[in-house]
Amino acid sequence: MKKIYPVVIAFLCFLTITTNAQERGELIKDSLILELSKDAILEVYNFYGLPEILFPVSYDVEIHRVEYWTLDGKGENLIPASGLVTIPVQEGCDFPLLNYNHGTLEYDSTLSDLNAKIQQHFVGVPFGAIGYVTALPDYLGYGATPKNHPHPYIHAKSEATAVVDMLRASKVFCGNNSVLLNEQLFLLGYSQGGHVGLATHRELEMNHADEFSITASSMGAGAYDISGMMRDSMLYSEEYSNTFFLAFVVAGYEFIYGNIYEELNDVFIAPYDSLIAEMLDRTDPQAAIRSLLPSTAVEMFQPDYLEAFKTDSLHPLNVALRENDVYNWIPQAPLKFTYCEGDKTVPYQNSIFTINHMNDLGASDVTGQSVGASLDHGTCTYPAVLSAKFWFDGFANFCTVPVAEVLSPEQLEIYPNPFESSISINFKDHDNTTFQTLTIYDWMGRKVFSKNINGQEQIDISAYQMQAGSYLFELKGKDGSLWKKMIKV
Repeated sequence: MKKIYPVVIAFLCFLTITTNAQERGELIKDSLILELSKDAILEVYNFYGLPEILFPVSYDVEIHRVEYWTLDGKGENLIPASGLVTIPVQEGCDFPLLNYNHGTLEYDSTLSDLNAKIQQHFVGVPFGAIGYVTALPDYLGYGATPKNHPHPYIHAKSEATAVVDMLRASKVFCGNNSVLLNEQLFLLGYSQGGHVGLATHRELEMNHADEFSITASSMGAGAYDISGMMRDSMLYSEEYSNTFFLAFVVAGYEFIYGNIYEELNDVFIAPYDSLIAEMLDRTDPQAAIRSLLPSTAVEMFQPDYLEAFKTDSLHPLNVALRENDVYNWIPQAPLKFTYCEGDKTVPYQNSIFTINHMNDLGASDVTGQSVGASLDHGTCTYPAVLSAKFWFDGFANFCTVPVAEVLSPEQLEIYPNPFESSISINFKDHDNTTFQTLTIYDWMGRKVFSKNINGQEQIDISAYQMQAGSYLFELKGKDGSLWKKMIKV
């Protein structure tokens, strides 16, 4: 059996001929693929069950597909890559730029065409609606990347390079289309995107600080200690069952380093060697094969290869894993990690270890937050992105163009804040019919309290049953709405 990724002489010659005059981050082309009015955005929210109170719809949104030049996985030649840019539609505004990095994607005909219909890329819609220009890279090995170039899975350098060049291309696109950007940059990633985002944060601060200044980053449920916790989890944990990830890593590292195996059946026993080769062939991917892989990774390995991988610290695969750890450095910009304790796919201890290690090294602004003690890897996504959104909003300089009539907070008092056992709302000397309903949402957008308040001058609410955390109070009236963030301690 031959390797999955042979060296293609003609392809390399083509790259040499066609990319001499190109530069990293240069825009190849762009196309508008979707326009969403405010009403259409609300339909998207309804489809995904996203409460508008969490992402108020302030702007129409356009989604553009961009293609740009970046380095191939080996860092040798320029190749095309692609992604989406979502923009708020408003003249005269300058917006912060946000980069979202998606989780692991298999190869199939849909995902290889990554476009606005893909759920992971729809993250840009709510962020665009509240006033962020959002850059969503496909990564190498997807979208516009030539079919004979695989995705170098969990390869930190090429991940970061592709994102840096996506950010450059996004800036060029905005300049070409009169979309104004302010100087702020936010990085967000989940799952594999957490590894991508952290590698990008490191790359920007170490090698591109004169070009980009990171305002804040938030990484959710990512694998940062690849050579330690993730390796041991995949090899030894009886709870770990996502064997596809390890197969993807092994094949990707062979493409990058060329020393992981001679033939795929040196690593994996039959029939898994053939199945993995079919699954990871971008020219004709068979994503359904993933269901045929065993429940634990050790069942796929050739015994001799597995023993060497477990015991020899200088085994090429162990060396490659260490090279792609992303925890051993000191971030300068504020960095927040989110995780869920019920996550068996990427154990939350990965985040805890990274936070503690960075702080031990001397980091001044690295923090963490559990966003769901019982949530698994899939269900942790939503609260992780929400947590990042609320955190970023505290840094963001949003455009002040009025887009909706909002009632003045001087019309009432809501106190105390933070609160413990009760909250009082006093409407002062204003018309007590200004507000008609009060609704309280928890930070995940779930309604926890609702009351008709028309005609009342003061309301006292018992808060004994409310859990500690952040809440959004929405008071609706005939002239608009007022939203206020409250903290339960």
